[in-house]
Amino acid sequence: MQAQRLYSNIENYTKVTTLKYQKCETDSLPFDRSGFQVTWDFMELNCNGDIIDLQVQRPDSLIRAEFPMANLQEKNSDGSSKAFRKGGGRTFFLGYIDPSNGVKIEYLESLLSSRRPMSYGDKVSKDYVSSYTAEEDVKLNSKGSIKMEADGIGTLLLPNQIAEKVLRLKFKQNQEIPIEKYDTIHKTGMTIYEWFDDYQKSPLLKVTELRANEDSKIEILYLIEEKEEWRMTR
Repeated sequence: MQAQRLYSNIENYTKVTTLKYQKCETDSLPFDRSGFQVTWDFMELNCNGDIIDLQVQRPDSLIRAEFPMANLQEKNSDGSSKAFRKGGGRTFFLGYIDPSNGVKIEYLESLLSSRRPMSYGDKVSKDYVSSYTAEEDVKLNSKGSIKMEADGIGTLLLPNQIAEKVLRLKFKQNQEIPIEKYDTIHKTGMTIYEWFDDYQKSPLLKVTELRANEDSKIEILYLIEEKEEWRMTR
């Protein structure tokens, strides 16, 4: 029996790392395929969208103040940031903040972001509780669950490269938000597909499908650069 291939680099950031992603579109999305020795053909992606610049680093003073347990920050060039806690082979998403509009999302029971190592067939799930705060005293609480599964391994065909022996992670997240004013519960769902190779710490491709009531939206991000700068200091 062939030994399972282990992927140990998934979000295993140890150095300050700059990332560039580009927004893409396509008429055909082959992300529904799972299994062993799969070929995902994204060669026809139309990648002329916005460039998203990110930097993974130790938390700055703002993130430390808002999320004291954070030891990792993903800083967006638009001024927003995500806070994470990395340790014990796992990375948890603690929250998000955008100072420009006063928005803060905090996961009171942290949201699983990644686990290391992963191999084809691995599954892990976790419940969470979150709060959403915005200006003008808007505050909403929610609860949900997330399931992460390594549901595919194979070859990823991209516009400028062919990546072999990639592992695909599928995240399925469901959330309920009680709206007391209208005595109703707003239900949302999100499915994220990420493809990782043995070398990059970030996904080569990320497809997010967001569902809210009867509406749905798909975002495709294509990694065009991952650059390690220097080792992080505590």
